[in-house]
Amino acid sequence: MLIPLWPKYNMSCWCWLCRNEIKTAGAGLQGVKDTDMITVDFLGQKAVLDEDLLYYQPLDYWVRPEKEGLVVFGLTPAGIIKEGGYRSIEFTVNEGDAVRPGDVIAVAVTGKIKYLETIAGGVILDVNRRLAEQLSLCNTADLNHLWLIRLQKQNDMAANLVTYQEYGKALEQLNRGVPPGAKGPGSPTCKSVYEAIKEQAK
Repeated sequence: MLIPLWPKYNMSCWCWLCRNEIKTAGAGLQGVKDTDMITVDFLGQKAVLDEDLLYYQPLDYWVRPEKEGLVVFGLTPAGIIKEGGYRSIEFTVNEGDAVRPGDVIAVAVTGKIKYLETIAGGVILDVNRRLAEQLSLCNTADLNHLWLIRLQKQNDMAANLVTYQEYGKALEQLNRGVPPGAKGPGSPTCKSVYEAIKEQAK
């Protein structure tokens, strides 16, 4: 199942970001438009941001609230780059399951074991099993393929959702080796990000 993204075609950019037209791939997919995305140079690779989405920086998710309390969220290309790619994803939830904020919805293998959590509570309507079956989709610039679950939200989402500009600025800081919110080189955030940067440099 494809969860389409709907951009507004109202683009702005700053310093290290550039406007770039990304054509959605996949003949026969319904309800998908060609979109204007922001292309980001991140850790030596290209990642895209969508101005029409919100972002949850701690887990590197994009988030799209929908009408009637529905929400879709998924992996950001920058987050995939930061992890060094995904070797496997196994969902631990099914359609119809009730979840609470912070519940694990999937277990992934990157350079380590990674637990993918939900950022809101509610009832799961759809699970993107195609992503788990075709990990090559993690290499695509098309965010339509990178969604994780679609949820009927029953409580508030994480309060610190940010715009694509704010998320982009946080990525810029990481490019400079300065993790947002870090409290010095000994902090866990610093260590994990520095390891990711070191791995990408190999």
